[in-house]
Amino acid sequence: MDKESLTLNEIQQESLKILIKIDEICRKLDLKYFLAYGTLIGAIRHKGFIPWDDDIDIMMPRKDYIELKKYFDTHEEELKPLKICTRENVKNYEYYIPRVSNTNFKYINMIKRKPDVDLGTFVDIYPIDNFGNDDSAKEIVEKIRKINEEYVLYISGISNTQLYKTIIKYPLHLIKRLKRGKNYHLRINKNIDDIIAHSFSDDDKYVGVPAWIFRFVQYKREWMNDLIEVEFEGHKFYAPKNYDEILKLEYGNYMELPPENQRFPHHDYKIVPKNIK
Repeated sequence: MDKESLTLNEIQQESLKILIKIDEICRKLDLKYFLAYGTLIGAIRHKGFIPWDDDIDIMMPRKDYIELKKYFDTHEEELKPLKICTRENVKNYEYYIPRVSNTNFKYINMIKRKPDVDLGTFVDIYPIDNFGNDDSAKEIVEKIRKINEEYVLYISGISNTQLYKTIIKYPLHLIKRLKRGKNYHLRINKNIDDIIAHSFSDDDKYVGVPAWIFRFVQYKREWMNDLIEVEFEGHKFYAPKNYDEILKLEYGNYMELPPENQRFPHHDYKIVPKNIK
């Protein structure tokens, strides 16, 4: 890593500052959030970051996320340099999942041909939606995955799955960009929102993150109801009371460390302060 780039520990500490602010706002507005994925494992197993983890993940019921987004929109100047980044407000932003980003830093993608995107250090927010009563919901997830895949191809010409598809599709990529129009990102998100709204209901047995294309995990609704506070890097944050059921479903024996050859960050980016050229 070059000398200007943040070290892993520095990325962790800057991300932690963002989480502390999110926690402060959510407590103030009585919004529900909790640690998720590797961050939740870190809290339970290490009382902080998994030593090699390079990001922070939280989940929020969609209605609470919408209120958080409104707060960021109406307190934009006050909250700077923090910003909720989405496809709507950040050019070339790839994901449906939003990120709260510190824009005093610059995110540099290390994957060739992927375009620059105006991000810094960040915390990922996974909005929780209704998610069906059985695994037939996989069909809905596959539909959403294809829509997101098409959007990734639209902004970069790169497929998230099979490279040969990119090679075949890329000659059509530039033509498609012209046909999509400047509001294509808004239509993509509305399409996904409509699919979720029309496919699932408040009566569903399961909830989850159907818009997240890399995971199919259905959580029992009651697992997300009650929260507890857990220690993370010397601070108290919220976690589901049923974290054990959640983590076992996702990871099996989550208290067991992975093999040493798997203990490294899994994201292809580096972070530099914006004053570094």
